[in-house]
Amino acid sequence: MASDPATGDGGKTAPGPSLDEIVLAVSRTGVVPVSRERARLETEENRWLVRRIVGQLVDPFQAWDRLTRHRTVGESIAAPDRLFHLRRGLHGATPRWVVRRMRQGSIRVALCASPGVPPAPCIRHPPSVDGAVRYCVVGAILARAEALALRAARSFDVIGGGTHALSLTVPGPRARCAVWTPVRSERAARTLRPALLLATKLLAELGDGRWWSDASGLWRPSGHYSEWSPPAAEVVGAAAWAEAVRRRLRVGPTDERPGSRLIVRRETVGAPYAELDDPFASLLCLRSLGIEPRGHSHEAVVLSLSPWAG
Repeated sequence: MASDPATGDGGKTAPGPSLDEIVLAVSRTGVVPVSRERARLETEENRWLVRRIVGQLVDPFQAWDRLTRHRTVGESIAAPDRLFHLRRGLHGATPRWVVRRMRQGSIRVALCASPGVPPAPCIRHPPSVDGAVRYCVVGAILARAEALALRAARSFDVIGGGTHALSLTVPGPRARCAVWTPVRSERAARTLRPALLLATKLLAELGDGRWWSDASGLWRPSGHYSEWSPPAAEVVGAAAWAEAVRRRLRVGPTDERPGSRLIVRRETVGAPYAELDDPFASLLCLRSLGIEPRGHSHEAVVLSLSPWAG
């Protein structure tokens, strides 16, 4: 099932930048243009309103509770299944005694599909008052962002992943949840591995079997694909997926040559791309909202708010 890369949902929501506009922007600046929807929310007036509601509180639980109960902003952020990653050292000005209490009451969720990575502590409110204000300001897009991330994860469930241990990404007995995580501003974002490997697989299938060949006729960044930025890899994937649908291509089997490659599910081999859901559309729509997809596992999809520079 194809969808509009600008919305990720078949055009049911307000349109954002088109795929051509996104490709042009990423090729020139390296970033996906942010939609007017995010810009409309990120105003000084909205931040002042939310900060006024929070007042002088220093406990993020109390701040989030007050915001969710408020008649003006509460409805947009109320979500019983939403979780927040309690990352060490990223609590802002939260007092230590509050951090200890949050850790004691946290639940463990597998945020990474890699074997041996332990589950991470998660709580039901942002781990800092500043975080509560940030999430509340953009509360109107949180649920939509979570739906897009879950949709992209389901798309990769059907197609495959970057590891033979595919059982680590397939949903378990309980439904996936959305987890929001703070990120260190100085740490560069990593491209989602399934997205990167699917993009190079599509380039190879559209060309002469080599992702670096110009036979596909599509734009791609210079250098090895491991050096591509996350937006660039997703733009390449979205354009290649659209071209595969246009050419009525079918999903090929896993490339058995040495090196990194997408492990395609056997039941998906031979399926027309036109009958599958395009994960790149959802990922690009997330970025146009100023939200970065961080990954997914069998238990969660992980998201973070990109810094606002508007």
